[in-house]
Amino acid sequence: MNSLQSVFLVTILTFLFVPLLAQNQAPEVQIQSVTLDESTTTLTLDYDLQDQEGDVCTVRVLFSGDQGRSFQEFPFSVNGETGSGISPGNDKIVTLYPILAADSLIRIKVIAFDEAIPSITPFVDQVDASSIRSFLELIAVERNHLFAPAGLDLIRDSIERYFLSTGLETSRESVPFGSYIGANISGQLSGLVADTAVLILGAHFDAVTGTPGANDNGVATAAVMEAVKVLSNGYFRRSVRFVAFDLEEYGLVGSIRHVQQIDPTAETMLGMINLEMIGNFTEDPNTQMVPAGFDLLFPAVYAALQADNFRGNFLANVGNTTSIPLQNTFDSLANVYAPQLITYDLALPGNGTIAPDFRRSDHAPFWDAGYQALMLTAGADFRDTAYHSAFDSLSRIDFPKVEEVLRATVATIAHLAGPLNAGEDVSGVLNNTSLDEKLTNDGIQLFPNPGTNQLHLQSDRPIGQWQVYSANGSLISTGETTSSQLDLKTQSWPSGTYFLYVASPDGVWASSWRRE
Repeated sequence: MNSLQSVFLVTILTFLFVPLLAQNQAPEVQIQSVTLDESTTTLTLDYDLQDQEGDVCTVRVLFSGDQGRSFQEFPFSVNGETGSGISPGNDKIVTLYPILAADSLIRIKVIAFDEAIPSITPFVDQVDASSIRSFLELIAVERNHLFAPAGLDLIRDSIERYFLSTGLETSRESVPFGSYIGANISGQLSGLVADTAVLILGAHFDAVTGTPGANDNGVATAAVMEAVKVLSNGYFRRSVRFVAFDLEEYGLVGSIRHVQQIDPTAETMLGMINLEMIGNFTEDPNTQMVPAGFDLLFPAVYAALQADNFRGNFLANVGNTTSIPLQNTFDSLANVYAPQLITYDLALPGNGTIAPDFRRSDHAPFWDAGYQALMLTAGADFRDTAYHSAFDSLSRIDFPKVEEVLRATVATIAHLAGPLNAGEDVSGVLNNTSLDEKLTNDGIQLFPNPGTNQLHLQSDRPIGQWQVYSANGSLISTGETTSSQLDLKTQSWPSGTYFLYVASPDGVWASSWRRE
């Protein structure tokens, strides 16, 4: 049984047992105090935990050194009443050590969850066609790196700001393309149990020249943003990554880059759903064309289309052989949460090379890397007569149908991620200015900052042990040296903020560094 099949089994069991657990209330957390002992660089947290049913809980303590813009696992010592098996009660104590120089504006988040399995219906029911339309009204402008670079930059920046505003662990991933450097925008909602198990929901945001690109692919980008709105306030066992891909129109450049950056030793890719041109539906006959050879590859689907006079009224659920479990999961949940949505499964053999028309979007690099991936599409250019033209506008988008597509998609992502019955509290800001001054004046310099392909550290003494963490708490690099200099090659690191920690013989030092 593979990873996704295991998750699918949990999904089916969830359907059976959710009614029994629906009345279980989420745990309640209240932070009483957060204090910092600067002499020992130790932070002490006091919190209360209540659970109406008296269930033991799992408690996660997350740390922010940037006033709460991002939270991550504390990378060093955490002791006290955290982890699994925590009983409800007052004055639970947790200590974090050491609090370092980079952590000048501290906030603490405490999350507690029990073993109850909440329904995903509240997530699905938040999906709203009018909200999707509002997102699309902002996106549907000319946006092309050659002929409308200002529009492309505007949309990319807007997506990034929106991801950040919802609390996602957000980063830019540079996408080189000749002399041009594009960027994917990635926002991750980290799982609280298995954060290295990742599901991806993505869409490309670029367009060809001379079009507002409402259907290709603005509406799918808007749908991803709506999914972020719906899911970002939830708690899940596994991680969900939302990715806005750049440069799809020039050969899937952004998604190829993203797949290249996946480290299979550091994370398990459970599956990817790619939204591509999901806005064009019609009941008019003879509006759906098919590629050459479609009738041979998919005779049953072709017969169904023929019997329905080739109406373009359905969603194609495109996968490959490896992705059939993910296709089945989507279909099962679509039947429950979007019963009016007509879907046809197209499962291609191998990596789909026998039918290139089904490899023309950002799911294909995931197939090639051996990952399960779906393309959900409303017929693409085999239905949309405004494809790659100035007429690809909002007026052609069927927003109620897009809502149905996204309901099924959100249901799939939420179930596979595994919803948790959780509550949280976040502390106020603890100003660490004096400690910051105390720890940074120790003869260590970091440059250039910001930088691109190389990071240089210079000290007036042996450096000792060092660690580099990303903004989401992932360990990027670690080592030890007796030298007073350290050079790190950073060209493969995604754009974003990193934290460098040095434990020299004379004490602990830390600083932030940004890769542009």
